[in-house]
Amino acid sequence: MKRREIDLKVIETYSLFHEITEELISMLRGLNTEQWLAPTCYPSWKVKDIVAHLIQSGMGRLSVQRDQFSLHENSGPAPEFEDLSVMIDRFNTSWTDLLRPASPRVLLDFISVSERQLADFILEQDLHSEALYAVGWAGETVSENWFDLGREYTERWHHQQQIREAVAAAPLTDKKYLSPVIRLFMYSIPFWYRDIDAPDGCSLDINIKGESGGSWSLQRINSEWILKEEITESDMYITLSEDTAWRFFTRSSSVESFRNKVEMSTENELLKNFMNVKAIMIND
Repeated sequence: MKRREIDLKVIETYSLFHEITEELISMLRGLNTEQWLAPTCYPSWKVKDIVAHLIQSGMGRLSVQRDQFSLHENSGPAPEFEDLSVMIDRFNTSWTDLLRPASPRVLLDFISVSERQLADFILEQDLHSEALYAVGWAGETVSENWFDLGREYTERWHHQQQIREAVAAAPLTDKKYLSPVIRLFMYSIPFWYRDIDAPDGCSLDINIKGESGGSWSLQRINSEWILKEEITESDMYITLSEDTAWRFFTRSSSVESFRNKVEMSTENELLKNFMNVKAIMIND
């Protein structure tokens, strides 16, 4: 999928990495052992497991992209979403299992180094060069850096938010942090409508309520679904809060838990399919 299915401006997140990194480190430093072992929205992960996952993903990008070091040969076509999600889940699980015996102090030392180096590296990247990783949840096989690294920002933001909720820390939901997350997540929508047929001219308005939200429309043009940052006054619309939106896109709770929080103007195939949308590499 190319970005012709999406009519949105480039979203620059590079400047935010250092800020959310320092917010994360400061928050983690204040946790006691009980909080490090607190359960999270993921049944099998405690706070320290999410930290281990962030260490793994940061070290992985630095090793492969910055240092050009990899033990794996890339060959053949990219896996389909479902297969890639299984591979990522297995890799994530292996890393969290590996680091489970590590103490909170060790994890804090590791993440302080890896996240700061990652933030430094990201600032050096050209916005429009071809990315190391395509954004799979948007259906892309090739992405530009701003999109891939924007996805990286959403990953770090939502995992930090999950930690903050687990330990009852103040949320990081100021508009400058949450708005780019919401806008980037919207890029996922056309991919999840790829198998839904409708006549040209059909449109679905999507309204995210809140300071960090906005209005978009998914429009059927030349037999393709195109996302535009506008509304069409369609009879079909979906409305949800910014708080529900980030949780829904990241599956921070089950799909069923969102059914009463996502308002639909009517119930038909087009609107109900919205519940399949996600901006994270997992299989429901």
